[in-house]
Amino acid sequence: MVPAAIMGLDVAKFLNNTEEMVKACGASTSADSNPGVILGTILGVAANHGRDKLTIVTSPGIFDLGAWLEQLIAESTGKNRQGHYSG
Repeated sequence: MVPAAIMGLDVAKFLNNTEEMVKACGASTSADSNPGVILGTILGVAANHGRDKLTIVTSPGIFDLGAWLEQLIAESTGKNRQGHYSG
C-alpha cells in the first residue's frame, strides 16, 4: 500500500473496492461466479497452451501500479526457471 499511497492513489477508495472483491472471491462464492477462480482458470489454461506472458493495461494515472503488479506476479511465478519480468 505504501507504493500506491506514494503514487497518490486514493487509499480509502482502493480499500473499499478491495472489500467488495474480497467478498466476491470468498469461499462461499461458487467457482463459476468467483472472479479469482475465473482469472486463475484463464491463466492456467493459457499457460497450458504455451502462453507465458502477462501484460496489465492500465490508465496513465496508475501506470506505475500496473508495472509493479507485473513485477510482483513475475517474481511470484518465476520459480523453477519459469516466468520472468521483461518490462
